Amino acid sequence: MEQAAPLPVEQHRARQSLPHPLRHPAPRHRPRLAASVPPRLHDRPQPDPPPHQTHRSPADRSRKAEEPMTPDPPSTRANKNRNTVIYTTMAAGVIGTAFLLFAPTREDQALKERQAIATEGRPVLGDRSKGQPVVVFLDYACPACAEFEKQMPAIKRELIDTGKMHLIVLHSPFISETSTRAAQAAECVHRESPNRFWAYHQALFTAQGDEKQDWATPELLRRLAGTAGVNLNRYDTCLAKGESTAAVQADLQEHKNVRMLGTPTVFVNGYRTPAGGQDILDALNKHATTATRSTP
Repeated sequence: MEQAAPLPVEQHRARQSLPHPLRHPAPRHRPRLAASVPPRLHDRPQPDPPPHQTHRSPADRSRKAEEPMTPDPPSTRANKNRNTVIYTTMAAGVIGTAFLLFAPTREDQALKERQAIATEGRPVLGDRSKGQPVVVFLDYACPACAEFEKQMPAIKRELIDTGKMHLIVLHSPFISETSTRAAQAAECVHRESPNRFWAYHQALFTAQGDEKQDWATPELLRRLAGTAGVNLNRYDTCLAKGESTAAVQADLQEHKNVRMLGTPTVFVNGYRTPAGGQDILDALNKHATTATRSTP
């Protein structure tokens, strides 16, 4: 077998001058670098470190320690004190905000506690002697309440007509004057023609306008009452004498007493429950063992 011709002296010396492959192994699956490759990163000249990172000799550090410290001028000290106050105030604000965000609210507490709600004389859908009491606070100007009302046919068919619950309505007119006017009209209908209340109740939600507009005019409310078959003479007398005002305000105060203000708010057997048909059914099953009858 023929042997390879020896390399010229210059090439032999050049190969000997290359770094040892074990000291600087080349990456896998890459061609071997030529001798003219640019200097490696750690061979390149490094920039001077910034002044605050410069290493001083022990003698320099000793001389620096012996130099007297020059006090800050009054303006500099004032700026430092002002910055300290600002940062302290900011930190206190952040801590306070975090406390407000994560501290339990009154509504959180109301979600866990059973509430005693006065329902005597309030409109009831279903038989008070059957099933658990479900109380709902409503505002006739509330769009979410109108959405809840759309679930009522299924709730009545599946839960009320089957004796699992009875529904009690309390007024919570907090959005605007329109809310109060509609609630007072509905209360007059309930007082003068109890059997017509639910037809009027549904008509109000059907006629609901934008919550920012005064859609519940006295003329509209009276016309809806007439359409529902209400005795308009007694209806007019009730409104003129303000006979429904106290009842509406009592309902609103009852809503505040349970530490909630927002509609619709549903309580199943005294426990706060999301305003949904399935949520109400789940709560009925959960609280069946502690069910109590509402005040007749």
